[in-house]
Amino acid sequence: MILLPDGQRLKTHYKNLVVSGCSFTSNLPANNDKPFQWPNLISMWTGAKLHNLAIPGAGNSHVSRSLRLFLSSEKLDPKDTLVLVMWTGIGRVDFMTDKSASSFGTCYPFTYNYTNNTELVLGGNWWNIRHPSPVQKLVINYAKFQDEESLALSSYLEMQSLDNFLKQSNYTNFQTSFLSYKKPEDIKGDAVTGANYWQFLENNNLSLEKSNWLDLPDNNYYGNFCKDNNLLQEDEFHPSSNGAEKWCLEVLIPDLIQKGVFYYE
Repeated sequence: MILLPDGQRLKTHYKNLVVSGCSFTSNLPANNDKPFQWPNLISMWTGAKLHNLAIPGAGNSHVSRSLRLFLSSEKLDPKDTLVLVMWTGIGRVDFMTDKSASSFGTCYPFTYNYTNNTELVLGGNWWNIRHPSPVQKLVINYAKFQDEESLALSSYLEMQSLDNFLKQSNYTNFQTSFLSYKKPEDIKGDAVTGANYWQFLENNNLSLEKSNWLDLPDNNYYGNFCKDNNLLQEDEFHPSSNGAEKWCLEVLIPDLIQKGVFYYE
């Protein structure tokens, strides 16, 4: 356990911290001994063992699948395990393939194996790839047959599936998204729908159980917070290491202290 910048100790009774998301959650490409992303900082400060399933570029299908599969196979004790979910862009496309056939790892540096022979493939028509591999062409062409509604509906079903799984398995979990879905104009350079995701659900008589979502104002969502406070990397999209630390200290930790997850000693 490492002291917070102000010299305090952050504590939790959870021994395991399991997270999934995209590049806003993944610590890649840095080494685990050089934590710059929010889950790695929380693990470092609390001493909880981190299981970070996030992959840069992943969509909400991966977020849901990776958590359900990992928790089903590892069988971590729910009493000792905290699950934090950071949903990503509604417009992202990903799916599972036979690793020997797709060989996605030969054309993308951040790989994820669901099993020894099953790997994650991600991307879409929003990727500017000069010489796409066969499997990348497949993802690009698949994405061309999607629109705002099909993409939003896919994310809704993944969120519902994960929420049901976590409840039935008795895992304490809290969820958020990498940016506020109410402010798509804040998302630069990503595959996103132009519509308000929550408005889409309302228009189609759908709703999500949000009691386990962090109750944040739009400007306190991770990406919005870092954008508003000039805490982005040079790409003007991803939070910087200072942004990750500041968001943890000013937004995430206080919220989870109120929920009884963390406490100071």
